[in-house]
Amino acid sequence: MISEKNTLIGPLAYWGILTLAALTLFSAPLVATGDPLPADTFYVAPGGDDNNPGTLEFPLQSLEAARQKVRDHKATFGLGTGGIAVILREGTWTRSQSFVLSSQDGGEPDRPVVWRAFPGETVRVLGAATVQADWFEPVTGAHPEWTRLPVEARGNVLRTRLSDHGITDYGQLRGRGFQRRMTGALELFADEEPMTLARWPDLDQHDGQPSHQDSQVTLHGSTQPDVSGGWTQSGTRDGVNSYTRDDPVNGIPYYLYRVTWQVDGTWHTAWIIGAKDDGQPNGGGQHPFWWSYDQDLGTFYPADGATGNPTIENPSAIKWGFAVTENRLSETRFTVATDRLSRWTTAADPWFHGLWSVYWADQHIKASSIDPATRTITLAESPTPSWGFPAGMPFYALNLLEEITLPGEWYLDRSTGFLYWWPKGVIGGQEIMVSMLEEPLLRVQNAEHLQFADISFGMGRQDLVTVEGGTDVAFERCRFFGAGNDGLHLTGENHRLEHSEVVDTGDRGVVLDGGERKSLSPGNNLVENSEIHRFARWSSTYMPGIHIRGVGHRIAHNHVHDSPHIAIWFEGNEHLIEYNEINDVVRFSSDTGAIYSGRRWDWRGNRIEYNYIHHIDSPFQGFGVHGVYLDDALSGNSV
Repeated sequence: MISEKNTLIGPLAYWGILTLAALTLFSAPLVATGDPLPADTFYVAPGGDDNNPGTLEFPLQSLEAARQKVRDHKATFGLGTGGIAVILREGTWTRSQSFVLSSQDGGEPDRPVVWRAFPGETVRVLGAATVQADWFEPVTGAHPEWTRLPVEARGNVLRTRLSDHGITDYGQLRGRGFQRRMTGALELFADEEPMTLARWPDLDQHDGQPSHQDSQVTLHGSTQPDVSGGWTQSGTRDGVNSYTRDDPVNGIPYYLYRVTWQVDGTWHTAWIIGAKDDGQPNGGGQHPFWWSYDQDLGTFYPADGATGNPTIENPSAIKWGFAVTENRLSETRFTVATDRLSRWTTAADPWFHGLWSVYWADQHIKASSIDPATRTITLAESPTPSWGFPAGMPFYALNLLEEITLPGEWYLDRSTGFLYWWPKGVIGGQEIMVSMLEEPLLRVQNAEHLQFADISFGMGRQDLVTVEGGTDVAFERCRFFGAGNDGLHLTGENHRLEHSEVVDTGDRGVVLDGGERKSLSPGNNLVENSEIHRFARWSSTYMPGIHIRGVGHRIAHNHVHDSPHIAIWFEGNEHLIEYNEINDVVRFSSDTGAIYSGRRWDWRGNRIEYNYIHHIDSPFQGFGVHGVYLDDALSGNSV
């Protein structure tokens, strides 16, 4: 029983105590650091030799040699009590191809094969090549690219020709986004932190935001009839300011106001631009008008003969690291309200990343041409979904030497092999690497009773680790970082990720799949007591921290945070999502939620319980962002 004194701690604190109790009871590590090793143990070290027996004194060197030792030992002696352990000593294993473990590399119930780091030592498996600090030289006025650098960057940018040091595979920038998974290209890392491919606007650039609290507002955009220009507060309506256009429209006063009404017990809110201010904006069908179903002022949509999309968004303003489209000219062409394009006339390979049509679908698209004289950008293909792009949609330009404006930004000239970088501080003590491997670092195929502990996997261009089929493959106290695509895939049954971190992935964090939907046989895969954050760095929509498919998986006691879109996306049946903390997600999107699913009436029996969801907000207008969003008639689930 909870005493009267204890009830004073408040509901959130009590929730935290319950969570702590659950963590204490149910989060015992798979393999504790101090656990005794089985008698059958092999050691591997970067300075070892594959001709050695694999003892502590005479370790092996390669993962492949250790794999063969395990196979030979199993074939000769079988599995002893406690299974087999492969102990990796301090160091880094750089992969030029996937390390593959298959059905012959696993263990048996209560006798697993365990790959783990030596207690207290740091072990990394990487898909990256080292770039030495002394390869770099300052870019000076003697170099032809000096004049392409922004003034603030001159004297701060270094360069090295990667091809002079044997690094010639740069990968390709691809049109990824909105559920289109494409292998990433070469990325630059410093001390395991991904650097920013030079872009405009910068990530933290923001010019402020007009609102209905202002006494005067300006509407932008090309419309018929023309309602752009200045509007002045003329009163209040629906608890907020209402406005009248400073100049009549074709001799008729036009009004801007918000109205709220109720239908069948449901409240609706809309902003109206019209010739009447009494809730019938078209004046009985006589006049064009515009509408926007939002709480706040944003972009409007035409009705009754109106054309164009008037918007409060200033097309020249920078919003949360994005510029916005000004006028749509075709399915691939648009104008921008800035002369910034004049800086890009010599850029060899500019790209654009935007939410082109709606705030829940992003896409990277290569530029076909840039015309500074008309401030027109032509894309190499139409955005997907192919609904054009109305005025005011957010985008940024990237892959531009001319936009190295901040420490941490970089650019690679693929035609010359020169890498340009404005480092954060002195580079002498930094570990500098570029991602290279275009396949998973580790692939586990149809294996059983296999465990990994205290190992970091990082800096590959594709998914870092994939588990395909099998049962009881577990990762404990592991770290997955800097993926070009996803961090970890667990497909099969009874697989687990526990007490681990997934961070800085280009697409998704963790993917779970398994179970059989026809019979509702559960897959029983688990993500627990882990931190998944800063995911969706490249593809910003529908790339969640945890993506669940199939039947009967559990997501519990995790911290999922910092992302432009979904934290947890579930598909299928009878999943349990409980006791997770989720915050600072869906930051640059709309019509979505921190925990999301939708569009299938047969995805039933899922339970979402006891989660702490906070700081969920987005500046983008539309259908809003939510804590839990069961979209498009999803039914039969419990929240």
